[in-house]
Amino acid sequence: MWRKSATDFLASGNKKCSESDFEGAITDYSQAIRLKPDFAEAYNSRGKVKAFLGDIQGALADYNQAIRLKPDYAQAYYNRGNAKDDLGDKQGAIADYNQAIRLKPDYAYAYNNRGIAKSDLGDKQGAIADYNQAIRLKPDYAQAYFNRGIVKDELGDREGAIADYNQVISLKPDKAEAYFNRGIVKDDLGDKQGAIADYNQVISLKPDCAQAYYNRGNAKYELGDKQGAIADYNQAISLKPDDASAYFNRGIVKDELGDKEGAIADYNQAISLKPDKAEAYYNRGNAKDDLGDKQGAIADYNQAISLKPDYAQAYFNRGIVKFALGDREGALADYNQAIRLKPDYAQAYFNQGEAYPRCQDDAEAYINQGEAYPRWQYVRSLICGPKDYGVWVYGAQITKSGVLAMVVGRRLLLWDLVTDPSFDLKLSANLQKHDGVIFSLSLSSDNRMLATGSEDKTVCLWDIETRSLIHTFQERKDPIYSVAFSPDCKILAAGGENKYKTKDGQKVSIYLWSTETKKLIATFCGHGSRVNTLAFSPDNTILVSGGRSGGIIFWDVSSGHQLHHIYPAHEGSVGTVAFTPDGQRLVSSGKGGIKIWDRQSGQLQQQIAKDKDYVRCFAIHPSGKILVYDDHSGINIWNLDEGRQIEYIDFKYPISISFSADGNFLIAGDTFSSVKIFRER
Repeated sequence: MWRKSATDFLASGNKKCSESDFEGAITDYSQAIRLKPDFAEAYNSRGKVKAFLGDIQGALADYNQAIRLKPDYAQAYYNRGNAKDDLGDKQGAIADYNQAIRLKPDYAYAYNNRGIAKSDLGDKQGAIADYNQAIRLKPDYAQAYFNRGIVKDELGDREGAIADYNQVISLKPDKAEAYFNRGIVKDDLGDKQGAIADYNQVISLKPDCAQAYYNRGNAKYELGDKQGAIADYNQAISLKPDDASAYFNRGIVKDELGDKEGAIADYNQAISLKPDKAEAYYNRGNAKDDLGDKQGAIADYNQAISLKPDYAQAYFNRGIVKFALGDREGALADYNQAIRLKPDYAQAYFNQGEAYPRCQDDAEAYINQGEAYPRWQYVRSLICGPKDYGVWVYGAQITKSGVLAMVVGRRLLLWDLVTDPSFDLKLSANLQKHDGVIFSLSLSSDNRMLATGSEDKTVCLWDIETRSLIHTFQERKDPIYSVAFSPDCKILAAGGENKYKTKDGQKVSIYLWSTETKKLIATFCGHGSRVNTLAFSPDNTILVSGGRSGGIIFWDVSSGHQLHHIYPAHEGSVGTVAFTPDGQRLVSSGKGGIKIWDRQSGQLQQQIAKDKDYVRCFAIHPSGKILVYDDHSGINIWNLDEGRQIEYIDFKYPISISFSADGNFLIAGDTFSSVKIFRER
């Protein structure tokens, strides 16, 4: 009579496994082992089925036995590595994948899975190296491309990630996850339409993918299609009724469309699903305030603050409601707290001022101030836009020929000054070439050119005499927060958000162009975040940059090498940097006031206004003897030679300060579209 052998049971188990009869497969593998206790392949196969059914410990025991019986069994090491990875033992998994690769150097799957474990442990570059090897061994390995795309995205290589997802889709056109991930990356890069197209594809492949509807709703919202966004959030919620984020975002859109009651209902649902979501309480408070429920709004702001004690905006809005209810002291306390948490919160300073009793109008206050202090006299104000928060004068300069240049919103305004006898101003140019807010302004030392940097990712070079655009630099791919001319006027530098990287993975901090050829001549990489401010040394050899993360870097202009990297120079964002006229010292502002550094050594020499939470801007007089800096509610004037404050000018919310080229005028821009001019007596 014929009897099945161990090999027959192994084959039978494999067949049952392919037919999804997993319990039957385990029975056959066990029978094979009973007949042949040293049957390593049967242990390995039984382990795979146990792992599939969730019995990871049982699978691990089978893989151990397979390896004991057959120490050169690469697949058993690979499978045991998978089991260890499932149990969270990433290092143990890597050790097993190493062994599998040693025994089988062309084991593409082992390289791929080792890459996953390395990525989970934070070794992203090591993970990419393994995915590269897996792809080299198996060029049609879609999952390796997919995994590499994930890591590239995490490392900031968005374009590289998209290239990998493209490859996955070409190999596996029905892989919804690749479309989904590619959509996310496109969204991050600002390609909202491309993202929507990918989410559409995900939904066609997986109609029950709630997250795809949610993400598509977000993209539609950002494109202004609010009704389309609501439709997608509705679908996301129908598929996933416990999705707090979908309720929250739908509430935002309803609120913006004027459906305050509907918004509140969605915020209620978001809060019931996620009671610790401070933003939901905050938004519900705003909606209640809009409906006139002031006490309800305050209760929600209270809850938002209890969950998120550093929530400056919640303090600010609670202050607004308290002020409306007549609680002036409570409002003032909230504005103060908002300012403490966010020292550059201009609107909070404004409201704080409104909460104090006022006894005279601003113009009279400035005139009286001019009479009280003999050195600088207020002479003129210009208001060039709506007096509301958000229209900041990020830069204002007066040239030697008597032209006042200022940036307000997207506009560059040029005024002709008639200083005697009436000190009149005549608008001579209203220039608008930027599509976004202008964040920075620089005047060339020959007083012939201006440069403006904008959130639209461009830098414009202007001719002052002809009031015309010379050139638009468009190489940067991020908003421009700082521009500076070299003293010889041959180089224009620009710093921005640092969102993009070079091919070797470095964040591009600064671009340098030739003002003569208009060509890009260098890029400097070194800051990890936004570059707020730039300054050249008087001899053109050094460029200094200050970053949002608190670092200051001295660059050799000719080579691009870092001479000094001071981190942290300030505990928060660096506001402004500038060299003294003799070029021997660098002055910087930020949290902790004003700091003065030695150019040669990079060592701190002096600190001014240490008690200030944050100093955003300052200017040095052409003589090098006087320094002025903002004090939120005024301007301090400091004698550098004597090391003391010599004057104080009342001034609400200065955001930019400069001296005229001849040093006779002090110009300050504020957060309400206005510039005030002071003249030296």
